[in-house]
Amino acid sequence: MRAPSRLRDGFLLLQILNRPVAAHLYVSLLQEALKTKNLSNAKLVHAHMIEKGFVLDDGLWKTLLHAYVACPSLHCARRVFNQMPTRNAFSWTVLISAYVKHGFAEEALSLFHQMQKTDVQSDEFTFASVIPACTQLAALQQGMVIHGQIIRSGFQSDVFVAGLLIDMYAKCGKIEEIREVFDQIPQRDVVVWNSLIAGYALSGYVHEALKIFEVAPQRDVLSWNTIIGACAKNGAFEEASALYLGMRRTGVLPDHFTYASILPAVVSLGQGMVIHGDMIKSGLRCDVFLTDALIEMYVKWGDMEKARNVFDKMPHRDVVSWNSIIGGYAQWGKVDEAACLFQEMPKRDLYSWNTMITAYSEGGPFEVALGLYLKMQKIGVQPDHFTFASVLRACAKLASLKYGKGIHEHIINSGYQSDVFVATGLIDMYAKCGDMEKARYVFDKMPQRDVASWNAIIGGYAQNGQIDEAVNVFSDAQDRDVISWNIIIAGFDKSGLPQVALMVFSGLHRKGIQLNEFIFKSVLTACSRMSALEQGMQIHANIIKCGVNMLMTACSFLKIPSTKYGLVSLRLLLMPRMVLFKEAYEPSMTYEGH
Repeated sequence: MRAPSRLRDGFLLLQILNRPVAAHLYVSLLQEALKTKNLSNAKLVHAHMIEKGFVLDDGLWKTLLHAYVACPSLHCARRVFNQMPTRNAFSWTVLISAYVKHGFAEEALSLFHQMQKTDVQSDEFTFASVIPACTQLAALQQGMVIHGQIIRSGFQSDVFVAGLLIDMYAKCGKIEEIREVFDQIPQRDVVVWNSLIAGYALSGYVHEALKIFEVAPQRDVLSWNTIIGACAKNGAFEEASALYLGMRRTGVLPDHFTYASILPAVVSLGQGMVIHGDMIKSGLRCDVFLTDALIEMYVKWGDMEKARNVFDKMPHRDVVSWNSIIGGYAQWGKVDEAACLFQEMPKRDLYSWNTMITAYSEGGPFEVALGLYLKMQKIGVQPDHFTFASVLRACAKLASLKYGKGIHEHIINSGYQSDVFVATGLIDMYAKCGDMEKARYVFDKMPQRDVASWNAIIGGYAQNGQIDEAVNVFSDAQDRDVISWNIIIAGFDKSGLPQVALMVFSGLHRKGIQLNEFIFKSVLTACSRMSALEQGMQIHANIIKCGVNMLMTACSFLKIPSTKYGLVSLRLLLMPRMVLFKEAYEPSMTYEGH
């Protein structure tokens, strides 16, 4: 914004005048610098007053402080503040508020504590400025002390101060204090009710927030946005969708924040398209943030055609837009389309590289994942734990020990060797490459292990035929899940010990551990190796009891088209060496109607 010509002339005049000007001209020039946030002009006026020996009154000191805060230059503002001959609550509040606004919460609290040591009394604006500092720092104890000062000063009924206190207690998870603050407000407007709803929602009490919303005497668009956003964020998608429809019925017009909240919560593609239509009908101008949410919604439901249509119509795209559409193509297996867009990206970030490396690491060609990993380093993009985990997966699938060792060295140099995610990938890579000594070395060096880490080392030993070592580690495992048991059962079967596999399965079943199709596949194979018809029939009963489609499970594992055989004839497929061939065969003929 250009200054009026008179004021522009005033700034030029200061540069040539060798004497001070009238106080009102200094004030006007500082106000113009404040309005345009022109730090150079603020410094010019300040320097002229000092050089020409102009004595500032209280009003000019405050205007100068305000100008530096607005420009912003907190360093200059603090220097002016320290030089002020007298300071009132306004002066303290302006600087405290500036520190909070620019993320210097600790400095704001320190300044507030200095103020408490003076004769200047804090007012409602001072308290409203310092409470957000406690919120930013999650400084509950200091916030409670300030709350006590607010009560003693008589400002606990101020709706703005109360709303900020509710927000602070919500961020600190103190639900009782939230209600206490609310109950002390004699006259509650929609802002206070919105603060209470948001407070409960932020603390994770979504159902309580819904109840408060339902009894609130007044609601505005912020009320609806708060409760819709809370439900969406906490996975209550049905409730969020119902609230959106209720909002429309009551005549409250949705805004950008409404749509940004509801789009991730749509429970079907059809509903998402309806909401998209509502946006178009409303004439709401979609910004980049809202358009990105639309793309992600269509990606979620697999409609890449509509996602691409939204993307192509965007007048301006940020890196999130590009990453959303590329990630969508990769997620739905359309890696070639993702790669084409990746090449067109005007600017890539780490997420962009990770998306493509992950896509190629999972679906191939695996060599391309390695190539991208090398290329990103050449242009100076530093990998993170997701990058390393993905590229290690590619090495594992290629059984490329050479590249795997090189990546391991880079991991060490980057300081990610202790990351559980990365270390588990290293174990899997070394195991797939047959180097169990190195896999065990990585495992033993891990400061922390999760169930995936234990499964990786157990599975590595089992895959490499070292079933005794697998059992030893399995026995020591601090974390086990159904995958751990499946690894052991499959390992025994692969090592020529199907009897032991079935014994482990029996023990697993007695323990009441939830079984899955992978375990059933392993034990069915073990039954086949042993020609164990009775046990196979018992397992069949367990499969039906667990709700697993036995025919699809077994046939898909044995690479047999499921539509070709009846359920009973599956005995033939599982027991090819059985002496009781005729007994197994005849029931299947009856089942098939021959």
